[in-house]
Parts: sequence; structure tokens; C-alpha cells
Amino acid sequence: MRIYHFSEQPCPDAWAPEHKSLRVILPSRNCDPRVMAENYHHRLDEWMLADELGLDIMINEHHATATCCCPVAAVPLAILARQTKRARLLTLGYPIANRLDPVRVAEEFAMIDVRAPRDGRGARRAL
Repeated sequence: MRIYHFSEQPCPDAWAPEHKSLRVILPSRNCDPRVMAENYHHRLDEWMLADELGLDIMINEHHATATCCCPVAAVPLAILARQTKRARLLTLGYPIANRLDPVRVAEEFAMIDVRAPRDGRGARRAL
């Protein structure tokens, strides 16, 4: 059985009580770039720990939401393909309909797969 670590990658500082619903729209004024950089580094450290613990890693993406601050899953997948040792990488929701060129999507994931060839564990896509 495979066990995947999954995080929505939320932006916790955006949830101030005075803000209206942030599920669909996250205004940039609610995101401090330094805080977001720390958040991204924290997530990468978390995923590296998951790899060390023998867990596989699942990444997803959403656009402009406080619940998931990853606008494109291929970026962290590419980083993890280079840095992880054992984890299988999976993206949950990489909508082709949002991309102008489906062939480019295939090329991006092929490149990630090539970077993570250990034991055939490349990035796998789930729609």
C-alpha cells in the first residue's frame, strides 16, 4: 500500500476576520511576499521530510485562493523530482483545459519524469 503526504498549502496569514471569503479569490494585498516565500520553503521542507519518512508526495494546484497557494503543480514537482530520493510524486488536478497547449503539458511532465527516474517513480498525473 502506498501512503501519500498531501497538503493544500494554505496561506494562513490571509485568514484575518475582516476579510470576506477567500476560498475563490485571494487579493494580492493579503499576501506578503516574504511570508509566502517562507510558506513555500516550509512546504518544501515538509515534503523532503515526507520523503525521508518513506511517504509518497501528492501536490495540487488552485488559483488565487487562501486554501492553496500553489498556482501550478509542475513547479514544486520539478523541484521535488530533483531533491527527493524515494517518494513517488503525484499531482492531483492539473487541468489541461486551463492550458493553451496540451502537448506542452505532456512535455512538462515528461521532463519531470526524466528528472525522477529512480525505480520508475516519476511524476504521475491524476485528473
